[in-house]
Amino acid sequence: MPNPDTARNQVRLLRFLRQYMARNHFAPSYEEMRKAMGFGSKSYVFRLVTILEQRGLITKGGLQHGRGGSTGRARSAWSGTSPARTAARACR
Repeated sequence: MPNPDTARNQVRLLRFLRQYMARNHFAPSYEEMRKAMGFGSKSYVFRLVTILEQRGLITKGGLQHGRGGSTGRARSAWSGTSPARTAARACR
């Protein structure tokens, strides 16, 4: 049986990613996600990101430049009428 806290945290993380990227135009680092969400480890953030990616709610792209230089961050991309856009609207 799925853990309800994990499902709840997926929704919270998806909402955070959507808002962060709308403001900054690049994805946050795993550490930034960990701090913002109040999680204890980056590995848990990675796990949630992987689940969201497997469900087709986010995609990770190539490296993106942000904050004045190459950040080495994986970029989350939302395109067209993808399931991510629909899910993001549901998170409002």
